[in-house]
Amino acid sequence: MRGVIGILFAALFLPMAANAADARADAIASIDAAMPDAVQKQGFGGVILIEVKGKPVFEKSYGFADREKKIAFTPQTIAQIGSITKSDHCGDDFDPLTKEDELKRCMARPLAFASGDDHYSNMGYSILAAVVEQVSGQSWESYLREHLWQPLGMKNTGLTQFGDAKPEQFAYGYPPGNPRDDVISNSIAKLKGADWNLKGNGGTQSTVVDMERYYQGLTGKIPGVPRDVAALMMSPHDPIEGEAWEGYGLAVRLDKNNKPYRVGFAGSDGTFFAYFGWLPQQDVFVYVVGNNSDANVTPVVQTTLRAALKIAGITPDMLQPRK
Repeated sequence: MRGVIGILFAALFLPMAANAADARADAIASIDAAMPDAVQKQGFGGVILIEVKGKPVFEKSYGFADREKKIAFTPQTIAQIGSITKSDHCGDDFDPLTKEDELKRCMARPLAFASGDDHYSNMGYSILAAVVEQVSGQSWESYLREHLWQPLGMKNTGLTQFGDAKPEQFAYGYPPGNPRDDVISNSIAKLKGADWNLKGNGGTQSTVVDMERYYQGLTGKIPGVPRDVAALMMSPHDPIEGEAWEGYGLAVRLDKNNKPYRVGFAGSDGTFFAYFGWLPQQDVFVYVVGNNSDANVTPVVQTTLRAALKIAGITPDMLQPRK
């Protein structure tokens, strides 16, 4: 996730309009200007959402969730959101791995870094999922559904279980020049429980509607996430680089006054790419998801972030100088 986040922000800032209304209009126009090429030339399929104080100011869907059947991508489309492809686990994403092997064979491997060093680790998140299962007596997916997704009303979020969701609600991935990727829950189901190269660190699918509910819960607009937990998640704990710090499951970026000005995360498997971001001082929320590769979705995320910063009135002089 950290590497994905890092490449997004080198070119975020463009000259800002002085007037707030003009700034918003300019921001929206910049997205509208960029998207025809993204859809027609790069095959972008996905959704862009920007909200201010819980109210949408930009929400548009583009392209197809299923090109072959010409099924449009919509805010209700169930698509991958997680950061799922990393090299620090016990195998590739879909190599069979049981929880027993995770805890015994993988934990017996030599440390890749010195004890106490801070490094993002997929295996670390999988170990945490195993701890949750042990303490709660529930499966990882059941625990998330009972304690997070259901309280927030996230009805179409899951790993392998999606209630009465129909097949046409799911998005396929389209890596350029390659056959389409299957829906990831189908691939996980084939592992018959030996899916611990992914469990706890990725493999989740959700909709734009549900991810907006998650934002509402994190920010206290609706009940479902305890306020002390949300505060811990969105507070800086360990430095990453420059203005970027680790929260718990989120990256936190600090302005020149060392106050969080952007909180969020990015997830990708190389084909699907999702970005969830919040500008807390102005309460601007951003969500982007696309299904046609990191390389093609990243410019869409960059354009959207520039627009969100412009809408929020955040200018480079408010931020820490780049080193």
